[in-house]
This record gives sequence, structure tokens and C-alpha cells, in this order.
Amino acid sequence: MLKKTCAILAVMFAMTSASTTFAAEKPVKNNKEIKQQQIEQSREKKEIKHKEQKNEGERKKDNRNPEDVKYDEQKYDKQHIENERKSVTTQDVKIEPKQSESVEKINLPIPRVDEQTQDYLPDYLVGGIIKDVTQKILPISIEARYYAPHLDVKVKSDKIRYNDGSVGFKDDLGFDNDKAPEFIFRYKRTTLDYIHVHGTGNRTLGRSERLRFNGTTYSGRVHSQSDLHYLKLNFSSPIINVIGSGIDLNYGLTGMYWKGSVKGTESATGTTVKKSKEYGAPIPTIGIGAHAALLPSLNVYANFSGLPLGGYGHFYDFEAGIRYNPVELVGISVGFRRIDLNLSHNDDSGKLKLNGPYAGLRFDF
Repeated sequence: MLKKTCAILAVMFAMTSASTTFAAEKPVKNNKEIKQQQIEQSREKKEIKHKEQKNEGERKKDNRNPEDVKYDEQKYDKQHIENERKSVTTQDVKIEPKQSESVEKINLPIPRVDEQTQDYLPDYLVGGIIKDVTQKILPISIEARYYAPHLDVKVKSDKIRYNDGSVGFKDDLGFDNDKAPEFIFRYKRTTLDYIHVHGTGNRTLGRSERLRFNGTTYSGRVHSQSDLHYLKLNFSSPIINVIGSGIDLNYGLTGMYWKGSVKGTESATGTTVKKSKEYGAPIPTIGIGAHAALLPSLNVYANFSGLPLGGYGHFYDFEAGIRYNPVELVGISVGFRRIDLNLSHNDDSGKLKLNGPYAGLRFDF
């Protein structure tokens, strides 16, 4: 019995020694490896969560518009990167934000846009590269011009005759060239142009000369007066507009109102008589305009509009000029303008020509 007990104790002692030896030989992880393992496990969990959330977002994409999808994806990716940066130690992979390419910005002087367009200037060509620039173009402007035209008027009708022919205001009535103030109001692509031409003439008729005006025949010395009111409403529609230059289609309505009077001695009675006569007519017009920016503050322009009347005559209005903007909201213009009206019907005829230079000052509001 004692021998069996000793044998059992010997076996148990041997097993305990072997177990202790095996446990001592098992490697033990240090704290750094444990921490690294935890980081890797956390990263794997976050990757799995990230993929699940992204797949969920893909499933919902069809219910959103493209702009919202793009915004949400950018926002989600940015948040994911930020979480990764916070969870990873400095010894792990460093996530750097994407660097966008640096673009050199050039501050360009802003050229003024011609009054025909009144638009934002989208592009400007400098050194072969198109740069985006913006300028607020005010929709309202007022321009005052000093117009000095050469006046040429000839009229022939049953009411107005000179020796049974046409009456020339300059040659037969002694009219001089006079100044014509002009005012232009612009709102976006709509232009209202007003010109007032006032003139007076004095002339002593010869013995054989006779002037018939509105039913009265004059002889001797006569005093004449003329007032022409020219009003033009024009609408402009751009056809081509590239890099500060363009071509426009112009259409509108032009109205002319003329009133004349003659005061002198009536040949039949020898008394002093004053008679007056007036004409007026609207004329629809269509034409074309062009403008170009030579420098940021220097523009050239030209406009032509009119109406062919076939056998009854014609009407056209042409102007060309250059505009300089010395300071913001102020422009100075100089140019040349010609207005030509020629009408005839049966034995009646009328010719009106105004051509000469002008200078103007423009204000934007």
C-alpha cells in the first residue's frame, strides 16, 4: 500500500514539473506589440464600417440629385480621413491632405463694355491665355453730346416753293450751320436718343425771286426759323460677343417732327405776314452695330440703321466713334454722325442731311 502511494505521488510530481516547464517556455508579448495589435484591429473594424456606410450611401444615391451626391461623398471621405489621422499613432502611416495645384491669379484691368451689350464681360485675352474676370456693368447710363452738324435741307411741295422749284434752307433762306444738343438715355440694351436742331435764316429776295410758303408768296426781306426734333428708340440684340468685342442686331423706331415758319412782306399786299408749317412721321428701322475693346479702358464702336423705301426714297443713320473711360462710371466719347432722309412722291420731295462731328460725356448709375 505504501509503495502504491509513493508511485502515485511520483507521477503527479513529474506531471507538475513538465507543465511548469512548458508554461515557462511559452513566449510573452510585450506592451508595444499588444498596442500595435489593438491598433490594427481597430483599423480593420473602421475599414469594415466605412465600407458598409459607403455601400449604404451607394444604395441611396438614386434618390438624390447629382450635386447632393457629390457633396456627400466629399464630406464623407474627408470625415473618414480625419478619423484615421486621429486613430493612428505618429509611428504609423501618415495621411496627408491632397494638395491642389497652385494657380497664379493675375489682377487684370477691367475693360469697359460697349453700351450696346451692357453685359458682364466673361473673358479677356492677355498673353494668349483667357482669364476669367468680372465687372458689374450698371444697367443705366446717360450721355450728353455736343453735335455740330452741317445742315442741308431742301423741300418742294405745293405749300413750299422757291421760284416754282425746291427751297434750299441754306442757299435760298440764309440758314447757317447750328449746334444740335443730343441726349442719350440707355437701359440695358434699350437706347433712347434725342436731337434738337434749331436754325434761323435771314435773306433779302431779289426782284425776280419769289418764295411761296404755306399759301403766301413773299418778296423782299424774309426771316425764317426751323426746329427739327429727332427721336430714336433702338433695341439691340447681340449676334456675336467674344472677348470684349461683338456684333449686334439693331431694330427700333425713329420719329421726326419738323416745324418751320417764315415772316416777311407779302408781295400782293405789301403787308408783313408770318406763316408756319409742320411735318412729322415715324420710320421703323433695322440695322447692325459693332464694338471692340482696344485697351482695358478704350473702346471703338460703329452703328448703322435705316430703312430703304424703294422708289419713295431712303432713310439711314450712321455713327462711328471712340470712347475712353478715365475713371470709374465716367466715359468720354468723340465721333462722327450722319443722318440722311430722302423722300419723294409725285411732285413733292424732301431732303434732310445732318453730318458732322460730336463730343460726349457719359455717366453710369
